[in-house]
Amino acid sequence: MRQLWHKLSINCAAAISAAALWGLPAFAGVENVHGLTAPLGQYRLLVMCGAGADMPFETKVMLSGLDWEGFAERDLLLIELSQDSAAVLRPHARISGGDRGAISGLGRYEIKRGARAIRETARCKKAYEFALIGKDTGLKQRWQSFVPTNALYSLIDAMPMRKFEMKRKMDEN
Repeated sequence: MRQLWHKLSINCAAAISAAALWGLPAFAGVENVHGLTAPLGQYRLLVMCGAGADMPFETKVMLSGLDWEGFAERDLLLIELSQDSAAVLRPHARISGGDRGAISGLGRYEIKRGARAIRETARCKKAYEFALIGKDTGLKQRWQSFVPTNALYSLIDAMPMRKFEMKRKMDEN
């Protein structure tokens, strides 16, 4: 029993250290500290459908200047979803080990498991679009172009689960 507890303590410490390095909430990476696995249901997901060469230049510019602290505060991940892969996009400075993405300053980190579930939930068309998936795994909203972060945050902050999280955080302080 003592050995099991020691092993769990080491794994949790490694996960928390990895999450801090990634700039993600502390529970991120508990399942796999070397890459995100099955983020559906653990995070809110802003899914970029049909990402790649068809991405408008304006979107690339907006993505390169995103408010990553606001994303982390809302447990929100930016997911790039193409026909054959799914990946989390994050700033290079916060994560090590990712492939250089098509967007300047962002790294692309493959999702090990759960890409199929994200694809099925987002129900992406072949066209370029964005879909917001809640922690309850429900599709919340779909946009044909990049949504400004203030509108995105307002939508998320109005969700019941987010309201509960904000209230709990206030009660803790």
